[in-house]
Amino acid sequence: MKKELSYLELIKMIDETKKYFEKQLEVRLSLTKVQSPLFVKSSSGLQDALSGVEESVSFTKDKERFEVVHSLAKWKRDALYRYSFPLHTGLYTDMKAIRKDEIVDELHSLYVEQWDWEKVIDKDDRTIDYLKDTVKSIYKAIRQTLIYLKTKYKYITLSLPKSIYFITSQELEDMYPDITPKEREHLIVKEKKAVFIIGIGDKLKSGIPHDLRSPDYDDWTLD
Repeated sequence: MKKELSYLELIKMIDETKKYFEKQLEVRLSLTKVQSPLFVKSSSGLQDALSGVEESVSFTKDKERFEVVHSLAKWKRDALYRYSFPLHTGLYTDMKAIRKDEIVDELHSLYVEQWDWEKVIDKDDRTIDYLKDTVKSIYKAIRQTLIYLKTKYKYITLSLPKSIYFITSQELEDMYPDITPKEREHLIVKEKKAVFIIGIGDKLKSGIPHDLRSPDYDDWTLD
């Protein structure tokens, strides 16, 4: 039977979920939690350009300009180098950011809070197989977290399939050529329940990318 949670109960449940999932990420991806900045110096080169058109929230202190981060993509890679993380280990952080130009909907907000992670890999690891193995590890962390919560909160009815389904953005366009990328996502997830789309930044046969990616660091064939 479904139970209505009070606001305080919901806060506690969210906190418990985050802590459990973090431990799953640590073990499955060999990550260490680190603290991350809310803002960086404009001159540092660590600000994320996102799709290249978003303007950052900024301020000046002692003649130095600072920008509230959009994301930590560049900062994470710099931190891996500065902290001398060994090969096949990495970091994760509970990122907080402000994206004032974000289009607000049920998934996006002006205030962003998300897990950000990065690990050191070898050049030879930049393959589809390595990407899929990593995605499977993350999906197992998500699914294991759900299993844990369902044992503790019997009224949770959500279920996830045992494995995640992989498809490229071009294969998805070939399946549904006459609708938008977001509509394609909805249809494939409705059918497969858990989906990872490969290559969402590359241009498709239609000449339109599945989604916008950063112009200065994303690998559009693997993202």
